[in-house]
Amino acid sequence: IPFIIPSAELCSPTIWHPDLSTKNIMVTVDLQLTGIIDWQHSIVAPYFYCATFAPAFIYDEDVLPVPEGSRLPKLPADYDSFPPEKQIHIRRHHRLIMRHKAYEILAYDKSSRRRAAHSLPGALARVGLPYYALRTWNDGIPSIVYVLLRIFMSWTEIVQNEDAEPPVDIPEFPDYVAVWLQNEHYVSQCNELAADLGAG
Repeated sequence: IPFIIPSAELCSPTIWHPDLSTKNIMVTVDLQLTGIIDWQHSIVAPYFYCATFAPAFIYDEDVLPVPEGSRLPKLPADYDSFPPEKQIHIRRHHRLIMRHKAYEILAYDKSSRRRAAHSLPGALARVGLPYYALRTWNDGIPSIVYVLLRIFMSWTEIVQNEDAEPPVDIPEFPDYVAVWLQNEHYVSQCNELAADLGAG
């Protein structure tokens, strides 16, 4: 537990909304925030778990690259040679990346606490633990087992020691790994199919 749980500053109780996507954020015509809906799976969790990238601001398409660090996106060098329809399409994606980068800079570069949570060793492995630990009543054991497997498979990264061993053993660990990898493969295939169908 001491290795998984970070400092007290990153563990303060925080209300977490599970889906801050555009469909759940209500604004006026002049973009003034009026409300957030779809709170039924919200939880109070440690701050480090809640310091994620809000889906409403993520740019996950491949029309234009998202620059790393604090660099802002640029239009393609041959943008002026594109036909008008393609220019409109490119400008739209450029604006979406600008939104992505603005959120990233404000959320992480300007907030030392959020930056610390985001840069925790093995952050992706450990953030699911509070949520799925609370959902075993509904999801059963598999989800929490997968989260624990993520932690154990990232253990040396989390504790920053290549020789460190996980504190407990999981019975039939190889079998659980095989099931977890198969589950990850199916999820990946479903996400790709949803994206191909425009339902992602």
